[in-house]
Amino acid sequence: MPAIAPASRRVRLTPAGRGVAVFVAASLLLSWGLSGLLAAYAAAGLALLATVPLLAVLHARGVRLLPPGPVTAFAGEAFPMDVVVENRSALVSVRDLVLLHRTGRGDAERPAGYAATIPPRAERTVATTHRLQRRGRHDRMPLVAETSFPLGLVACRLVFDVPTDVLVLPRLGTLRNLDALTARRHGLLYQGASDRGDEQEFHGLRDWRDGESLRRVHWKLSARRGHLLVREFRGEDIAPVHVVLDTRVPPRKRAGSRRRGSFEAAVSLAATLVEHHLRRRHLVRFTALGPAGLTIDRRRGRAALLPVLAALAEVEPAPLAERRTFPAASRRDEITFLVCAGASGTVAGLPADAVVLDLERSETSRTFVRVRPGAGAA
Repeated sequence: MPAIAPASRRVRLTPAGRGVAVFVAASLLLSWGLSGLLAAYAAAGLALLATVPLLAVLHARGVRLLPPGPVTAFAGEAFPMDVVVENRSALVSVRDLVLLHRTGRGDAERPAGYAATIPPRAERTVATTHRLQRRGRHDRMPLVAETSFPLGLVACRLVFDVPTDVLVLPRLGTLRNLDALTARRHGLLYQGASDRGDEQEFHGLRDWRDGESLRRVHWKLSARRGHLLVREFRGEDIAPVHVVLDTRVPPRKRAGSRRRGSFEAAVSLAATLVEHHLRRRHLVRFTALGPAGLTIDRRRGRAALLPVLAALAEVEPAPLAERRTFPAASRRDEITFLVCAGASGTVAGLPADAVVLDLERSETSRTFVRVRPGAGAA
C-alpha cells in the first residue's frame, strides 16, 4: 500500500512564537541606532525566528500517511479509525505530532489523534476519532498533521488528502406513539410483538449469521459440530412489516432545489422504523421506490439491519415527476409503512391500510424525533 505524501506544507507562528516576534520588534525599535545588550537581544531574536522555521520543516519532511482500512459509522456520531504514520527520515525522530480532522464546516479543525515519538524509518499506528455529518460513502478525507517541535515557536502543518472507505449510515431517531398509531389500523397483529419474545417454543437449530447475538448459541452442539448453531423459537404470530421509502422530493416553491433536509429526515425515519421492528422480532423487508427499484427481502434479527442501513446510506432523492408504483405485498397481514418527503398520495397501488408518514406533515413530527437522546454528544 503506497504511502501518501502531503498535498501542501506550510509553517506558521504559534502563540509563543508571536510573543517572541513582538519582543524582537519592540527591541529593534528601542535599540535603533544604539548598541549594547538590548541590540544583542534583538539580533539573537531575529536569528532565532529565521532559523526555527527551517528546523521545523526539516523535522517533519519525512512524515507520510498510509490509507486506513474500511470503517462503518453512523452520521453525527464519533467513530474510531486507525491511521498509520510513517517517518521516512533516516536521522530525525518526529516528535509531538498531532493529527487534526476537518469537520466539514468551513476550515474548522479539531484534534483527532496524537503521536509522541516516531523513530527514524519507523511507523506508528495512531488511534484517531472522527465525526462525519453527511451519510453516504466517503472515499477521501482531509487530514492535517501538525508539529511545533522544536522549541514550540513555529508549527509545521502538513495537509493530506487521504483515500478512505468510510460508509456513514443514516441517523437513527426515536419513535413516539407508533404502537397506538399502527394498532388503530391493524389491531392485535401489531401489538403481539414484544421486546423479550415471551411465550416462545423451541423450533429448531440453524447456522449462526454474522452480526447476530450470541445469547441463543447452542454451545455444546456447536462444539460437537465445529461451527456455531443458533436456537430458533416459534412464538406468537407477529405480523411482518414492510418499510417503503419514496425517494421523490418535490421542488421548493421559490427555489429550484429539492427539499434536501426533509429527504434526509425521511431516510432517517425509514432506518429507525426498520431498526425498531427488527428489535421487536418482526420479519422486516425494505423497499426504496426509485429508478433502481431496490428491495431487501424479509429477514429477522440484528443481522438483517446492516444491509438496510447500508442501502439507505447511499440512496439519493429523485424528482417528483417520476411515477411510482407500489410493490405487491406477499402477505395480506403485512403491516406497511410508506415514508416520504412531500410525495404522499401519488403512489399507485398503495394499500388502503398503509401507514403514511410524510415528513412534510406536522403530525409526523409527533411520531418521529430525528436524533436520539445522547446521540452525537461529544
